[in-house]
Amino acid sequence: MENERKGLFGRRRRSFKQKLQGLLDMPVVTEDDALLCGAFGVDPGESDLALAILMGLCMKAKKGDVSAVKEIRSILGKDKAADDLRLKRQALKMKAQKNRPDDGEALAALSMLLEEEE
Repeated sequence: MENERKGLFGRRRRSFKQKLQGLLDMPVVTEDDALLCGAFGVDPGESDLALAILMGLCMKAKKGDVSAVKEIRSILGKDKAADDLRLKRQALKMKAQKNRPDDGEALAALSMLLEEEE
């Protein structure tokens, strides 16, 4: 019973991903999307919805939308340093909780290590 349910969820997830990919692969059909493509010098007949979404994201970033800039950096894999720092902090916190020699001593060591990272 459990394996059947896991299989069903796996098929639904794959099906959902396939449907989403199908939507993103659809050609640009709205006039707004065609204008956006033209602004980037892309022939609307050769672009798909995924490209139109990325162009819209770029336009938002160009206007100063910080969350759009962060998303672009994330897509490009340029936020690796921030991710690495976050993971190191989590590992240090877990190690400090595990060892816990003395609360003050562990916090001091953690603070010192975090300051070195920044």
